[in-house]
Amino acid sequence: TTVEDGILRDYSAGHLGQGDAEALIAALDEAYGSETVRFHAGVSFRSLLLLSGADHSARVKAEKPDDNQGNVVAEHLPHALAPEAEATAALFVKLMTDCAPFLEAHPVNQARRAAGKRPANGLWPWSGGSAGALKTLRQKYGLSGAVISAVDVINGLGKLLGMDVIRVEGATGYIDTNYEGKADAAIEAIKTHDMVYVHVEATDEVSHEQDLPNKLKAIEDFDQRLMARVMDAVGGEVNAAVLPDHPVPLALGKHTRVPVPVSVVMAGVAPDGIQTYDEIEAPRGALGAMAGSGLMDLLFGPPSA
Repeated sequence: TTVEDGILRDYSAGHLGQGDAEALIAALDEAYGSETVRFHAGVSFRSLLLLSGADHSARVKAEKPDDNQGNVVAEHLPHALAPEAEATAALFVKLMTDCAPFLEAHPVNQARRAAGKRPANGLWPWSGGSAGALKTLRQKYGLSGAVISAVDVINGLGKLLGMDVIRVEGATGYIDTNYEGKADAAIEAIKTHDMVYVHVEATDEVSHEQDLPNKLKAIEDFDQRLMARVMDAVGGEVNAAVLPDHPVPLALGKHTRVPVPVSVVMAGVAPDGIQTYDEIEAPRGALGAMAGSGLMDLLFGPPSA
């Protein structure tokens, strides 16, 4: 993150470049890492803080950084949800405090400031959890699957679900991502997998930035450079669904929890009369409101177990 005068100015530090991110995370791990506390570089500004041992707990409330741009950091610090998590919450706060001057002085950030870029001078722990167990896609639905994404959390979930993670050169998680590369990877993957999940992050990022021109561009690029390319290649031979994981209204720049629109094309199924994909028209469609496993059950039938 970029923090100035105690205020979170930019949750992504100007969409931190991969080289800068890896250098900073390596420095943090060397300076603050231990046998039970490790820093691991992810993609751009998203990295991992790995805690191990009985002294740590996942029962810590940590707010989302992209929901807190412009807010005072000290008013949104992690806090424990249970007594056993007090030490973990205290560790998060200590790291956020201690790492700030260390990051600010790092040569990477000195160079970024000199170049007129925002420094990555803050840590914001969030979205913590503990290792769990999930049924794989094959165990639940009898399917093979692949995932194509530039975001580590999506790839990690794919691995937990037994899906093959397909890396695409130039996939960035932003508006400069390699749409054609993702499309081509999906076209190839569907030849050998029952399900291919393609994830695009650009629309989410520019929504948090409240950037209307880039949101329009992200939607157009997704439509023309990815979806059209895939559908032209596979035609009516496969079932396809398009949907977001959550809304991020430009007016708020934050996630909301209202239902999302979904559009589905299925082999041998006639379309309904809805011609526009948006939050207004979607509820009038034939699919109705789906919840839980409804979408998967529609596409692949009820789970096998």
